[in-house]
Amino acid sequence: SDLLAGVLKRFKTSFDGAEFILKSHSGSTASFDTEMSMTQNIGNGLRLRVKFKGTLDFQPQGTWSTAAHLKGPMTLLNGKGDEKGTGDVAVEITQTFE
Repeated sequence: SDLLAGVLKRFKTSFDGAEFILKSHSGSTASFDTEMSMTQNIGNGLRLRVKFKGTLDFQPQGTWSTAAHLKGPMTLLNGKGDEKGTGDVAVEITQTFE
């Protein structure tokens, strides 16, 4: 979406080490087990790093994402890479297309 693209650009967000393993497939949904790392520049010399693990669902026709269930540990880093905080993050998204 335009909103997500704007957030990713504004906060200089990157994803790496993404791995998708097909978990199941039906006529309307392909579900993948996934792992990925997200790094986001959140300003003031700080970066947020999250190691997500969970599932992503897609419509096979058109590859539209219909659901995301991701969670993982979060680390807040300064410009030198020193740890400044930790926590956990969970993301739950569902959407439909007509």
